[in-house]
Amino acid sequence: MLSDEYKMSALISTLRHGEKNTNGELTEAGEKQAILRGIKTKHLEGDITIFHSGVDRVKQSARMAGKYLRINDQQNVDIEKVFQDHHLQDYVCPELHYLFNPKNKGIYFEGWDDTKLSPDERIQKFLDQKDYSSEPEIYPSPKQMAQRLGNVLLTEVNFSGLTDYNFRTNFINGTHEPVVMSFLYYALNNFLANSEKFVEEVGGSIDYSEGFDLEVYQNPDQDLKVFLRFRDIYQELNLKDLEEFLR
Repeated sequence: MLSDEYKMSALISTLRHGEKNTNGELTEAGEKQAILRGIKTKHLEGDITIFHSGVDRVKQSARMAGKYLRINDQQNVDIEKVFQDHHLQDYVCPELHYLFNPKNKGIYFEGWDDTKLSPDERIQKFLDQKDYSSEPEIYPSPKQMAQRLGNVLLTEVNFSGLTDYNFRTNFINGTHEPVVMSFLYYALNNFLANSEKFVEEVGGSIDYSEGFDLEVYQNPDQDLKVFLRFRDIYQELNLKDLEEFLR
């Protein structure tokens, strides 16, 4: 239990893009999913900064979530005015992509959507590769994906720790199913790949526009505590363990 001197200084949200069509474009349903994600996300009444993989459907999902972060179910709000007034910024972050080159899917991911496996079986089979990639020049291994996302998250946590105790910010990281699941796979297993039924244990693979949050708490001495929230899981994230995992 945290003492009263700790206040949430940052909320770091990481989400998968919304529903896509056969061309990989965000659907109308996907837009609504992203909007709902934004409405449900706690806004800290500070800055909103968005990072995404650069893919249009991911960028659009992250921006939709960011726009509606301030709405909290209010009606008759001019969304575009909210967006302009608060100078919401988004940046392309290659670390959030599941490919080294977004234009080259290679063999493994070219058939990602066409496999006969269920979505849960498909992602578990991928996670079982651990630190192996069948095409190392095309896509990072699950461990590398977890490390790439982990680097982004740790940078955002450290930013919170470097700023004034009363500063508040929301980060939104838009990415892809393999990246989100890879990080969760390691983070929820003490950064060890030791679960052969991980997807089943957490209730299935990440859904469209679903994600997890890191809650960053800070006291006046700038000591940080970070908690990971995913579905019904809520646990402290040990920053030293994360730093060690990233080495």
